Amino acid sequence: MGNKTFRNLSNLKVHQCVHNGEHPYGCGLCNKTFSQISNLKRHQHLHAVYINVYSPYHCDMCNDSFRLLGYLKLHQCVHSGEHPYHSDVCNNSYRLVGHVEVHQCVHSVEHSYCFDVYNKTFSDTITWISTTVRN
Repeated sequence: MGNKTFRNLSNLKVHQCVHNGEHPYGCGLCNKTFSQISNLKRHQHLHAVYINVYSPYHCDMCNDSFRLLGYLKLHQCVHSGEHPYHSDVCNNSYRLVGHVEVHQCVHSVEHSYCFDVYNKTFSDTITWISTTVRN
């Protein structure tokens, strides 16, 4: 070990973590660990700066943050239970417009179940449902 001197025992114990590989201070956001609390605080400051600069829109319900206001609004449907996109044919509603587009294939005249997102078609409901659920 080194020849450093310390004013009190607690400073010595903190310093010993550098040598024994112990990292008792963990970041709750990314699971990185540190041997000294000052290093953890400096690291957490980087998270705060990143969130405020790159994700300035925050959810009041769960503190998730988003880069774009539109993403926050989409996310808020999770908390409100809102399903703003509706099927033109039936009463089904969805949080995302893409889910409505997939659902609309159920109502197709040819009974060929299309999946435009992946350029696939299915001849029966069971194949379409099992593929849709799996993806």
